[in-house]
Amino acid sequence: NKRHEDQQALPNGKLWKAFWYQVHVPMLIAGVCKFTGDALGYMGPIGLNLIVQFADDESNDWGVGESFGFIVCVVMFVSVAIQATLLHQHHHLVIRAGMR
Repeated sequence: NKRHEDQQALPNGKLWKAFWYQVHVPMLIAGVCKFTGDALGYMGPIGLNLIVQFADDESNDWGVGESFGFIVCVVMFVSVAIQATLLHQHHHLVIRAGMR
């Protein structure tokens, strides 16, 4: 039986070991990119909350200058740009590993 001979020629687990050996590094890097990108997704709501609290506070006892809102906006923009880059890299690595 040809099928039985093919199954005996490849011991159990060898295929998965070969697959893991081939894609484990890109998948681990993709996982780090995905986790970091998802974590940076929280910067938008946190930054907006800070800006609204800063704008609503009439006592201005934050101890920071008038440029605090602009600094938070720049930090939010940079975090969104980094998040988009990391998530793009994640998708690229996963798609490439899937095509192998």
